[in-house]
Amino acid sequence: MYRMKHTLILVAAALVLAACSQDEPTGDSLPGGKRPLVINASGLQSIATPQTRGTLEGNWDGVETVGVRVEIPSLPLKKYKVETEDGSGTAHLSPAEPLGAGDMAFWWTSTTETKTVTVWCPYGDGYIPSVWTIPEKQTAEDMQSKDLLCARKEGMTLQESETGTFEFRHMLSKVRINLKASEYLQSAAKVDVRLLDQYTMASIVTTTLTLYGLSTRDKDITPYQLETPESGCYASYEALVIPLDADEVAATDELISITVDDGAEYVYHLPDDYNGNLFQQGLVYTFNITVDAKGLDVSVAQSTTWTDGNDGSGSVALP
Repeated sequence: MYRMKHTLILVAAALVLAACSQDEPTGDSLPGGKRPLVINASGLQSIATPQTRGTLEGNWDGVETVGVRVEIPSLPLKKYKVETEDGSGTAHLSPAEPLGAGDMAFWWTSTTETKTVTVWCPYGDGYIPSVWTIPEKQTAEDMQSKDLLCARKEGMTLQESETGTFEFRHMLSKVRINLKASEYLQSAAKVDVRLLDQYTMASIVTTTLTLYGLSTRDKDITPYQLETPESGCYASYEALVIPLDADEVAATDELISITVDDGAEYVYHLPDDYNGNLFQQGLVYTFNITVDAKGLDVSVAQSTTWTDGNDGSGSVALP
């Protein structure tokens, strides 16, 4: 009898120790052994008007999924769902489907490990794109579906994953063109606006979150005409464009073409003393243009960062 009791006590003690080892972390281990990779994303506010809202406007409206890649030799990818709280301006990103045993890259297994994580939106076909294209003739839908956003964090820790926020970046530039109201335009039957000599295809470098134009810079982009123009304007337009480096832009380059009634064409050239990048990613460039029979009167507004809204921050785009 004594021997049986002793055996039962030993078994009970073993069970208690096993339970403690499963529930309590030791050293840098985690309770339960692992924890899924989740991400808190900041609201990336676009300064687009409501009729051409960007992919993200602070509340992540309309965004249901993003893609997540963890950089280990195999570069595994996962679809993550987007969960938001009304008015919070942030989103919680978590696996769209339960993680399995084969998804080790998306599990945290200790408090000391680090990960390099890249997130992109729109999710698209389920892989992070290496090339991005924009249409030559753009629509309201393109202003959302072609608005590529990326975020990347090297050496992410468990604490950063669960308590920090990912800062998303607009990979493209946005151009806004306001044609000021005038008697000349009011009497026109048709007005066409184009951005001249642009790229429509770019390679994506995810390690630096940059775009580089591909093929030849010879495409004309027809921007989307807003349903409601800016106050005091005959018409307002917006377009997504691929950023241009300083060495790709020359003073006197033709930039904007405005054709009135299929006859008179007016072209805006870069100033003779222009020197610098024309379109930088994540910035919005606004051109206010007055058109009359004699030509164009163009003023270039201060460019603003896409994430700051209409607060006047940013750098001057052109002289």
